[in-house]
Amino acid sequence: MKERLSISINTSTIIKIVAVGLVLWFSYIILDILALIFVALVVASLIDPFAEVFQRIRLPRGLAVIAVYIAFLAFFVLIGAAIVPTISREIAQMTQNFGDVVSKTSTQVETVKGFISQYGLWDNAKKLLDSLPSTGISAAQSIAHGVTGFFDGLVSFILVLVMAFYFVVENEDIKRGIRHLAPSEYQPYIGQLVGRIKKKLGDWLRAQLLLDLIVGFFVYIGLLIIGAPYALLLGLIAGITETIPYFGPFFAGILATLMVLTQTGDWIKTLFVVAVFIVVQQVENHILVPKVMERTVGLNPIVSIVSLLIGFRLGGVVGAMFSIPAATALSVVAADFLQWRANKESAA
Repeated sequence: MKERLSISINTSTIIKIVAVGLVLWFSYIILDILALIFVALVVASLIDPFAEVFQRIRLPRGLAVIAVYIAFLAFFVLIGAAIVPTISREIAQMTQNFGDVVSKTSTQVETVKGFISQYGLWDNAKKLLDSLPSTGISAAQSIAHGVTGFFDGLVSFILVLVMAFYFVVENEDIKRGIRHLAPSEYQPYIGQLVGRIKKKLGDWLRAQLLLDLIVGFFVYIGLLIIGAPYALLLGLIAGITETIPYFGPFFAGILATLMVLTQTGDWIKTLFVVAVFIVVQQVENHILVPKVMERTVGLNPIVSIVSLLIGFRLGGVVGAMFSIPAATALSVVAADFLQWRANKESAA
């Protein structure tokens, strides 16, 4: 006779499952707010060590954070004053040459059209293009969306700075509050965990900014040496896209190749541009990332790629940019859990 298997679930377990489900559902509803809070935490982790430096000269913590903000603002103003004129000139030159690029492209399209018309393919291609849904919107709508997006971004930026300010100034009170949310026996561990996550996030952001600067500088110098147009603009793009590991540098290389090819029509120079990006990519992968990022973050490449895909799915490009620090924070918790389980198994 077969034994009957019975499973009993008490009320407490059901309540816990429902509570977890409600928390996850509510977190999804306010995902954009949680993202802003997380970005503010990352920024706070970046500026906290600098604020401590100012504190050593007897500045109150609030004034120390303001001093850090002013120092960063002055730094970016100086950098902007140095590169903005050149960037503006390169953008103006690219815009001026855009008409020639369109003319060349139109000529090439006509050539291709003449070729495929011989085989009766043009009518089919035209029908296919005509069948695509129209995606154009009016200029007024474009401007309205652009203005709205700008002000949304500006408000988010200000909110992040304000929250980061209070995260740094009220650091101990916030840690104490988080500890008190946990049972008393776990409070010391929670306080230590928050400190380690904060340090890890700060280390990641400082390392990422350093990596962005190095890659952007190397690309700029390489393009300058081979005489490629828009060297500073492309170097800036390479530095910014470096924030998205793996995919960012690839995108920057493709964009730079297309820009140089369409603007100059010089295949030799375009191949040199490709070579510059390949060399920089190899230096980054084999020297910079192991020395700078892996020692700081220590994430497995597969984990990084999966995190990027999830971040992109949830929040687009911005989500991808902050997927690595989110994975970094979770890795601290995961490492502690694995260590706890190993200790439990060895004790048993």
